[in-house]
Amino acid sequence: MAIAIHILGAGGSYPPPGYGGPSLLIEAPDATILLDCGDSCASRLAGMGFRPCEVDAVYISHRHADHWSGLPAFLTSRAVEGCPETKIYSHEAVAEDLAALLAPLAPGNSAPIVEPVRQPIPIGSGFEVLLFESRHPVPTFGVSIRERGSPVAAYTADTSYDPRLVEALAGHEIVVVDSTLPSSGAHGKEREYHMTLKEAWRLARQDAGAGLAVAFHLSPASLGEARRARLPGLLVPGELSTITLH
Repeated sequence: MAIAIHILGAGGSYPPPGYGGPSLLIEAPDATILLDCGDSCASRLAGMGFRPCEVDAVYISHRHADHWSGLPAFLTSRAVEGCPETKIYSHEAVAEDLAALLAPLAPGNSAPIVEPVRQPIPIGSGFEVLLFESRHPVPTFGVSIRERGSPVAAYTADTSYDPRLVEALAGHEIVVVDSTLPSSGAHGKEREYHMTLKEAWRLARQDAGAGLAVAFHLSPASLGEARRARLPGLLVPGELSTITLH
């Protein structure tokens, strides 16, 4: 059964020119879910030919604004199109803070409901999203996308390098991995928040054994390095690109 990963925005809080904020659209045969909704998410969905009502649910990994700043425009687009109420999910450690941040920004003065979850989130009839904790200064939860229990693709969300993530990432064909920092020049608190490009590649490809590591949450410096590095099994995504798994 095919599943598609549409990369709407692969930039971080300081994205490279032409890159949007972090956002992935996971398209299963009978359902879709947004993983994070960074800046320009709504317009990039339209750029890939999706209407707002075609998104069945949204998952937000943590409360840092670059991961949800596109939600107000996305919610407005759904209101204009007359879509059903938007299902927004976050881990229970994130949901209350996220709802408070969104409340004054929601269209029509109606605060969106953020459903706190710990259990798997279904994507249609055959797929589900399982959450795992990443290493970040605020509660942050990456996801494992599984087809009838078997791992298919994973998204780390923001995280620094942590060997404890290997178990959560093992067995996936594709790992979309935080690659914010250049391998040289990263220091201080930055190292507590994100990974260097080479750490991201090592975690996904060498430690977890993924067939493909997708560099994500890129900065201008880490994008430049990724394009030069030619690391085996590393995909440096362009914007509005798609990876299909069969």
